[in-house]
Amino acid sequence: MRSLRSLRQDTRGVAAVEFALLTTSLFFGFLAVLDFGYFLVGEQKLGQAVSAAALSSFQTKNAVNFTSIPTYVQQAADAPATVTVTTSCNGVANSCTNTSRACACINSSGAYSAATCAANCTGTGMSANQLAGYYLTINAAYTFPALIAPKGMLKNANVSRAVTIRLQ
Repeated sequence: MRSLRSLRQDTRGVAAVEFALLTTSLFFGFLAVLDFGYFLVGEQKLGQAVSAAALSSFQTKNAVNFTSIPTYVQQAADAPATVTVTTSCNGVANSCTNTSRACACINSSGAYSAATCAANCTGTGMSANQLAGYYLTINAAYTFPALIAPKGMLKNANVSRAVTIRLQ
């Protein structure tokens, strides 16, 4: 039987062990990069889907199908079934309508104040020559299922996008 000293001096197989350790760490690093890339692609696709839903709503601004917006965003983004899409009009969730619309002014902090349609908006945070309108906000969000990368590296793994457009 070989002595312990001769085993310590034997360097056969060292390259194989180093190769195994190095390739394992490189493999997990590569997976983390892929995970991060997949997260960025998901963010981009969700942003494009929300923008497309807003554009579609604007093009049909007098007859918007508010109930189909969540399905449209989910399918356009190729997002997981856990995506949550909400719509609000003039800052009130699920209040969107195509008839008897109540207009509002939106200030620089995103707060709404009721106003007569097409009236000049006045007050703190209002833009010059801003007119009251009917605003649609589309919010979409889902939790990113990180495979390798720690969730803290991916903004707590939440993917979300929002857009506000004026319909009237």
